[in-house]
Amino acid sequence: MIPFVSVTSGETGSGATTTAVNLAVSLALGGRRVLLIDCAEKAGCLAGAAGTADGSVPYTPLLKIMRAETADLSSIKHEAELGTFEWIIADVPHMSYLTWGELSSHTVLVTTMEESSIPCADGVVGKLESIGISPAVILNRYDPEKDSTMAACLSYTLSDNVIGWITHMKASESAFPVALYPDQDSAQRFRHAARNLKDGTNRSYRTLRPLSAYGRGWKKLTSFLQFDAGDRRIK
Repeated sequence: MIPFVSVTSGETGSGATTTAVNLAVSLALGGRRVLLIDCAEKAGCLAGAAGTADGSVPYTPLLKIMRAETADLSSIKHEAELGTFEWIIADVPHMSYLTWGELSSHTVLVTTMEESSIPCADGVVGKLESIGISPAVILNRYDPEKDSTMAACLSYTLSDNVIGWITHMKASESAFPVALYPDQDSAQRFRHAARNLKDGTNRSYRTLRPLSAYGRGWKKLTSFLQFDAGDRRIK
């Protein structure tokens, strides 16, 4: 069965869209063929988070004679099963996490480290678990220095579900898939979360040495970084 991952949150502004994009990019860096879906028909923020500029998709007159429709879930899964895709990542609105959770093989819940957000995320986890879904959790905008107390509290609540701790990104970094840039701390953390997702684990993230410490360019470390993203069969 093709893994179908719903990436969602318990409230707006948690960074679920950015997380969905970077998980998809991280899996793709590991050699996986990934389909990324925007399930928020009204908001439609996924293209911007993926770095797609306005007007970059050309207009074609063919749409005048061929109906352009939104794809239903069954057709997407069917296409994936034919071998086109190996993973499907869906950016799901926070109000629809229960519906999409039942349709997906995996659910990833994104929450920030704010004091009001953690109880909300805990409540969402409880609702999902009540219908037989055990979601993975990604903690966004994590500050290792300021959030140590909150991290200790999480050891009694969400720790078994957490697959990623993403550090706070600058506004300029969140405007494109930061996972493409191996020297960024948040990029390494996204790739680590993607590996946990692929392997079904929740291994703790260990800070890597800066690339400058290796005395060689980052291109020579691409295989190592892709290995961390998930695919062990790097060629």
